[in-house]
Amino acid sequence: MPAFWQQFSGTHKEQQLLKEASDDAMLGLCIPTEDTAYDYVIGVKTDNIRLSFESWTIPASKWLVFEAVGPVPTAIQQTTREIFESFLPSSQYEFTQAPDFERYPNGDVTAQDYVTEIWIPVK
Repeated sequence: MPAFWQQFSGTHKEQQLLKEASDDAMLGLCIPTEDTAYDYVIGVKTDNIRLSFESWTIPASKWLVFEAVGPVPTAIQQTTREIFESFLPSSQYEFTQAPDFERYPNGDVTAQDYVTEIWIPVK
């Protein structure tokens, strides 16, 4: 995924269009497929349907929202590992087969105090 973001960062036209359409953040979405794999896409939350990008409606769900504090991608990888290896197995929650995503607020993703939100669908 970091390589995908790196490639996307080089496509300034698409990135600018998405930033103009967004609320204040970029999203990294993991969309489950029919098998155990998933598609990973970069997007934004928007009501601007004039864009020529593909769109998804994320179904309503119960979400656990975690904060990954620190530079991307290290903080996200560490927090995600803790969620799936420690937190979820010892909690009352069960991960569901629905899209999960990261929310990247505008800011310096290399900063020590940068906060990425990780949204996990659960039941």
